[in-house]
Amino acid sequence: MITADKIAGLLNGRLVGDGAVAIENVASVEDSGPNLCTFAVTAKYAQKAEELGASCCLVKEPLEGSGMTQIVVDDPKLAMIQLALHLHPPASFETGISGQAFIDPSADVSESATVYPFAYVGPGSSIGDRTVLLPGAVLGRDVKVGADCLFYPNVSIGDRCIISDRVILHSGVIIGADGFGYLQMGGTNLKIPQTGIVVIEDDVEIGANSCVDRATFGETRIGTGTKIDNLCQIAHNVRIGSHCIVVSQAGLAGSSSMGDRSVIAARSALVDHASIGADVMVGAWSAVKGSVPNGAKVGGVPAFEGYKWKKYLVLQEKLPDMYAQIKRLEREVAALKKKSNEGEGQK
Repeated sequence: MITADKIAGLLNGRLVGDGAVAIENVASVEDSGPNLCTFAVTAKYAQKAEELGASCCLVKEPLEGSGMTQIVVDDPKLAMIQLALHLHPPASFETGISGQAFIDPSADVSESATVYPFAYVGPGSSIGDRTVLLPGAVLGRDVKVGADCLFYPNVSIGDRCIISDRVILHSGVIIGADGFGYLQMGGTNLKIPQTGIVVIEDDVEIGANSCVDRATFGETRIGTGTKIDNLCQIAHNVRIGSHCIVVSQAGLAGSSSMGDRSVIAARSALVDHASIGADVMVGAWSAVKGSVPNGAKVGGVPAFEGYKWKKYLVLQEKLPDMYAQIKRLEREVAALKKKSNEGEGQK
């Protein structure tokens, strides 16, 4: 429980209204109610929060005539994140290595690291300071993990892969599985050895049950600060730049690449060897082939320029009516031709 005046002090905001109102938790505008604090980027949302009974609202400009307690801040969304972190700080873990974990004698594990029961650290692997392996996490042979990482249950890191600092891998993430490489010979599929590695740079977070395959040769690389959602597939030899976003169920085929700060929306894909530049936005349910220049917005199957894609989506809804109109016009033209032909025959 925290009072509104203390929240204002915490966020360096300006209090408008009752500073003694008690706040138990944060909430979205839609879930607003008593003893909850929400945020509003416009007066419309602030009004909705008041109607739903929110006890406090973070706003950029105060809502005139409102009886709701408000805290005026420069960026309500950022302030909401800061308040949420204050009320719900990240989980802390006790330092130590469980006797029920298996640590190969040749592994180098920091004294400040935490390894939970049933985790496995293979030969020649190393773990940096304050890194946490939760139950069932597996590190193969010669894996290098940096400092302040957090691996949730049942994360698996394949041999020789490299994980930098402050990387978060959620449950079921697989780093360094074999890339999907086969040569068809005589009606059979000959497996191509996948001899490369995966390199994960600093501050990357990867969602549950996502996979990043090792390279056929060389490396698959995920750039600094990139965030990958649940259920995503990153294939062999993919290169993802810094501070990118890959949303749920997206897939990047072999040897494709993303430039810095680009976004791939849900259920979209890059085909093999496709390349998108920096600051690109790929819309949901899209398939990108070839190359996309810096700063472009694309969508569709295959993906094309964003403005045309939006027009296509609008026109798509009109296709049944347009088809019916075309068929009607065809019948009218056929009738006119028939009448014209009959007139010619009478001459």
